[in-house]
Amino acid sequence: MDSLDDGEWDRTVVVIDRLVALGSTARMPLSRSLGEGLFELRFALGPTARRITYRFTKDGRIVLLTTFRKQRNNERTEIARARRAAEDCARTNP
Repeated sequence: MDSLDDGEWDRTVVVIDRLVALGSTARMPLSRSLGEGLFELRFALGPTARRITYRFTKDGRIVLLTTFRKQRNNERTEIARARRAAEDCARTNP
């Protein structure tokens, strides 16, 4: 996220705020389940599709895990990285 300019950051915050407002009721095209309690927040910054992975804690908090640019050749690797982050997070923030 450090590479985002101010406008891109502002757009990202708007999308995250929308997720917070919708919580677990968020659906496509904003949010998609990746299975096993892992979700991706889906949005575009200009021509670039972006993803932020997240999970919910038992008390309903949203934990943002990873972010990546959507590309066909990196999706599996990025989702595997997000699953590892979710597992680590679940151990400390159930």
